[in-house]
Amino acid sequence: MIDLKKYKNEKYAIFQAKIIPDTKYEILGIYSADLKKIAKENKNNFEYLKENHYYFEEYMLHALILGYIKDFNYLIDNLSEFIYKIDNWALCDTLCSSLKITKKFKNEMFEFIKKFDNYGYQKRFFLVMLKCYYVEEEYLNYIFLKLNEIKTDEYYVNMAAAWLLSECYIKYHKETYDYLLNSKLNDFAYNKAISKIHDSYRVTKEEKSILEKLRRR
Repeated sequence: MIDLKKYKNEKYAIFQAKIIPDTKYEILGIYSADLKKIAKENKNNFEYLKENHYYFEEYMLHALILGYIKDFNYLIDNLSEFIYKIDNWALCDTLCSSLKITKKFKNEMFEFIKKFDNYGYQKRFFLVMLKCYYVEEEYLNYIFLKLNEIKTDEYYVNMAAAWLLSECYIKYHKETYDYLLNSKLNDFAYNKAISKIHDSYRVTKEEKSILEKLRRR
């Protein structure tokens, strides 16, 4: 067992509760840098993955330790159940960014994440994984197809869709521009994507001006 209570910070917990309003897990208020340090110190402590968690930071630590697993099959065995415990954007995105093993098992992970193309934070996991590891030419048509299917009003799903679409534009602006012209993505996510593209320093002023004309009113 890893005791995280000694690292808690009440003021930081109050701040985190404001930016992570959806979670049902109690927040201790532990800085990300400290959690990453603890995870590194316990990178081989896979027994922790079998323990019951109560605090938000315990789930975050779980996600970080999963990132140290080098056996892909063992990872998937531990990952499947954990994904259904995600109830906030921070835990979702931390998990996705920690799964760098995906770079070595692109096809296998791609088939795995398709199972979570449904709704809620599982859907966000699917979209953020695409954003982190699959914004490549061979996956673009698949990504555009999946974006067109999003009809939900779930805020964190739509924000993930916007984030994914903006990343597609930054890396493949011509293909993504063509998609934007005929996109069936809902208006909220579509316009948020244009806003995110507009905020990027990797996009020229000329491109931003053109994209503004595509914003839905």
